[in-house]
Amino acid sequence: NASRYPVWASLSCDFLSIMATSVSSERAFSSAGITISKRRNRLKADIVEALQCLKCMFKRNLMFRE
Repeated sequence: NASRYPVWASLSCDFLSIMATSVSSERAFSSAGITISKRRNRLKADIVEALQCLKCMFKRNLMFRE
């Protein structure tokens, strides 16, 4: 339909497009890269996942609530 309605096609591409972002995934990989270092390269996946959850809860102050 872009040939029949070129103006609408152009407007829809400008206003209806979804911006792809990878900020959250980059942040997760960065945090995991800090957790998995040369000294901790033998950690199993479930331990790494638990450490990542603990780090997230600690940063959000969810660990020591009264």
